[in-house]
Amino acid sequence: MNRILSSLVMGALFMSTFAMGQVVFSENFDSSNQFPAGWATFRGENGLGTQQDWRINTQAGYSPPNSAFVQYENVPGVEPAEDWMVTPLIDLTGLASPALTFMTAQLYAPDYGSIYQVRVSTASQTNHNDFAIVAQWNETQLGNVGVWGQKGVSLADYAGQQIYIAFVMVQDDGDNWYVDNVEVQNVESGGATLASINMNALNAPGNIPVSATLLNTGTTTITSFTAAYYVDGSFVASQEYTGVNIPFTSTYNFDFTQQYDAAPGAHTVQVVITHVNGVELETPISLDSTFAVATGSTERLALIEHFTSSTCDPCFNYNTNVFNPSFMNSYGDRFALIRYQMNWPIAGDPYYTAEGGVRRNYYGVNAVPELYVDSRAHSLGTANSLLTTINNANNIPGYVAIDATHTINGNEITVNTQLTPFIDGEYTVHVVVFENETTGNVRSNGETRFEHVMMKMMPNAQGTTVTFADGQPYSFSLTQDLSSTNIEEMDDLGVVVFVQHNAQRTILNSGYSEETLSTSDVAVASRVSFAPNPAKDVIQINTPESVNVQIVDVTGKIVKTQKNVQNNAQVQLNGLAKGLYIITFEGENFKSVQKLLVK
Repeated sequence: MNRILSSLVMGALFMSTFAMGQVVFSENFDSSNQFPAGWATFRGENGLGTQQDWRINTQAGYSPPNSAFVQYENVPGVEPAEDWMVTPLIDLTGLASPALTFMTAQLYAPDYGSIYQVRVSTASQTNHNDFAIVAQWNETQLGNVGVWGQKGVSLADYAGQQIYIAFVMVQDDGDNWYVDNVEVQNVESGGATLASINMNALNAPGNIPVSATLLNTGTTTITSFTAAYYVDGSFVASQEYTGVNIPFTSTYNFDFTQQYDAAPGAHTVQVVITHVNGVELETPISLDSTFAVATGSTERLALIEHFTSSTCDPCFNYNTNVFNPSFMNSYGDRFALIRYQMNWPIAGDPYYTAEGGVRRNYYGVNAVPELYVDSRAHSLGTANSLLTTINNANNIPGYVAIDATHTINGNEITVNTQLTPFIDGEYTVHVVVFENETTGNVRSNGETRFEHVMMKMMPNAQGTTVTFADGQPYSFSLTQDLSSTNIEEMDDLGVVVFVQHNAQRTILNSGYSEETLSTSDVAVASRVSFAPNPAKDVIQINTPESVNVQIVDVTGKIVKTQKNVQNNAQVQLNGLAKGLYIITFEGENFKSVQKLLVK
């Protein structure tokens, strides 16, 4: 069967902490690459499905690195296979309202007919007939295609008893099921919390939408609630939400009809839940968040952070058919690109670095390929969908202007950066050295060349923390010895500078650094010349050392190249039409760009 693979981001749909009682059972499958002691895995009564079984996945965990998962398979006959994974005996003595929670994901976008079940037995761990189904989902109901989400099941009917819990996938050529962070604990029958406030950390002046996410932490379904919000301690609006359906562990995103008319500066928003299911809460639920409003803006250059590997077959497909050199040539001026090579899924890419691992953990990346455009995960798809995401990112204002230059001397690079912010606050500046093209990390997936590979983050993956004052330029310089990196050619380096709100991940702006010459290289480059100018048929080169010559017309087309040109050598111009050209002389450590007029 031809399957459409979803990008298995394995990042949280939300991060939640339940204010619950005693936890009596917890397992995240991270202690080893084998199932923890006391767990059981086996087939259904019909014995179908002999090729696949529940096992530990070491590359895709909600809480990295591991999770439990079972893979689809074709089975003979008309009955589907059942794959069982059963917990050890769990004691619910003393728990008045026990509940099961776990993180879950499935891999493929189409619906292949899988059924995902939770069953409970009070008598046996391995006798199929002793188990009762307490919850089940089809693929549409489970959701969480390529991302982690949370499910919850009330175990109130088993309060005070000892039980086994089974995770059962019923399928024939179905999907893959991932399970992690299994917990059994006591919960309130009614409970809720605010999982997040969903506002941009940075905004232009004017009306700003305010939204939040409500999480049901109780076993009673939420059908209505009332919320209000305040800014800088002042009441703004209240709104009632009815006709909703929020089961245990499910979330609900809600928007306030009344937006906030924001003035420049730093602000604090507070969202408060006052009523749930028509009952006024004795202690309202509240959550605070901060946001900033800029005084001005500049053009934005979208930032793409691409996690990939030379050992990843889907990476080859994506990097060859979608995000490929042709795409770069056509649209590369619309974004700044950093590629982090990862050391999995199999025998690792040798250009993986610990700094790339820090960025992986920062975003919660647990599968490759994965793409982040201005810190937001991009669903892998067509080149057109990627271009749309990039264009949408560039339509958002940039809240800091970036002007950066760098100089390379031997194995040492110095980057000078000046930032002009249009906003106050504390942010992180990242300076990233990359190599335009590498070939030394060829491995198993068929790729033979790699573009924009991250080689060093300066000074490290944590970046530089800065405190901006609106309108006040901020300058700094970083120098780094690159001799211990995987760089193949020092004259093939580039630098990306980007500014990020560390907590909320928002990208203020990004930009490329422009290479400048060292003092000694400037002196050499200044001595390179040619004559005559204007010229007709030939020019003579005056140079203190051997240079490569490139002539480009006004459309950017390369019309002539000549390598290893020595002093007093001639370059023929025959075949060139009359007009203006750009002639570039490139030496060992310098580049000189001049104008040539052909008459």
